[in-house]
Amino acid sequence: MARKSLVGEVADDLLDRIVAGEFPPGALVPGELELSAQHEVSRMTVREAMKTLEAQRILSVQRGRGTFVNPVDRWNSLEALLRAAQAQVGNDAAAVQLIELRRMLETGASALAAPRMTEAYVAA
Repeated sequence: MARKSLVGEVADDLLDRIVAGEFPPGALVPGELELSAQHEVSRMTVREAMKTLEAQRILSVQRGRGTFVNPVDRWNSLEALLRAAQAQVGNDAAAVQLIELRRMLETGASALAAPRMTEAYVAA
């Protein structure tokens, strides 16, 4: 298995802490200096990790105020949603999103499979 980059490790650790409830939705996450000291990495590494989580809509940056945790129903990362659902975070918001995703995938798969259906397949 490939070793994760430092950015990936910091992002994963921060996500773990969010999912564990250390930083609930709406909470201010520690700044770059504090996180870089905790992880013994550069501020640039922490900045990139936070950008990763921001791109997944797990975090939102408010200029002049800090970086905050978004509610689970705003997240757009399937991996993060699965982790939150396993930890039962977000008042079932993650579970609802996963059910919605499943419905979309199953509907799409059915639409693709229906025209390809053959008599032999039905008989089997």
